[in-house]
Parts: sequence; C-alpha cells; structure tokens
Amino acid sequence: MNNPEKWWKVGKTISLLLPSLYSRDMKEEDRELLYRELCARKPFGVIASTIKDVDTSVDLGHGNYKQAKFTGRISCISYPIISISDETLEESGDSHIDNVRPYLRSISSLTAEEEKERRELGIWIKQISKDKVVFKGIELESDFTKALNWIYQHHLDINGLIEKGLAYEAPDGMYRL
Repeated sequence: MNNPEKWWKVGKTISLLLPSLYSRDMKEEDRELLYRELCARKPFGVIASTIKDVDTSVDLGHGNYKQAKFTGRISCISYPIISISDETLEESGDSHIDNVRPYLRSISSLTAEEEKERRELGIWIKQISKDKVVFKGIELESDFTKALNWIYQHHLDINGLIEKGLAYEAPDGMYRL
C-alpha cells in the first residue's frame, strides 16, 4: 500500500493504465481517506469521475489516444486501482485512486424531507470552525450503523472531501433516492 509505483507492472488490468495518469502529488493521508470513503460508499452506488484514455482513431487500436473524463459507478476497488462502470454506455475504466473523485453532496444540499428524516433518526451534524478550518461533527442519538448507512446512502460529505479537492459537489438530482 505504501509503494503504488509497483502496481504499474502488475496484472493485465493495471497495464491498461498509463503512468501519465498517475498523480504523484496526493498526500498519503488524503489517499488513505479517499480509499476508506470509496470502500464505505461502494455498496450505496457512489458515482465517481476519473481520467480515461480514449481511442479516437477511426479504426480502433491504432494508438490515437486522448485523455477524457469518464463518469460512472464504482464497480471494483483493488487498491490502488478503482474500476468505474457506466451501465448505460456499457463502458468501464480502471484508474489509479489518485485520479478518482467521487461525487458527494454537501450537508447544505439536504432537502426539507431529508432534514426531517435525519432529525427523526437522531443524526445531528454540527459545524465547528477552528483555525479557519470547518469540521463537521456528527452526534448520534440512534443506532450508529443505521445512521452511518443513512449518511452514505444520501452520499453526504461528512469528512470534508469536497473542501480538500478529493471529491466533486454532486449536481442536484444526481442521486435520486
């Protein structure tokens, strides 16, 4: 886990990735936070984007590639490789975790109905400002697993991934519950 470079030489799936896609500037602590978040959110159908090499030649396989953004649901996680699939286009792509960004919802995007449901579940989200950094604390008055599953089901960013640049703000209606 500490040496992702070795993964470039291993396995058929990983060989599809080009080193140019690998972002070496992500901090290890951010990579681990993103990994934990993706693993926890995968069962809830989290949508993510990555960079994918697309063959733009008329006759496929002639090496005329360009990088394009690819969005879909996370289908497989095999650290440090994340697979994303788009069932409607019947396409998929593998990418290094450093190039994957999930779409999450900010706490402020909750609808009135979701706010009511959140309160009924006993989930209280507090924003605490400390040294110009906003922390989101969660106070639970209900079953922890049930509350956490509700948060993940609603794709809420409770760990500040959007602010850190590790996630995108989900557009309205992306996750219809």
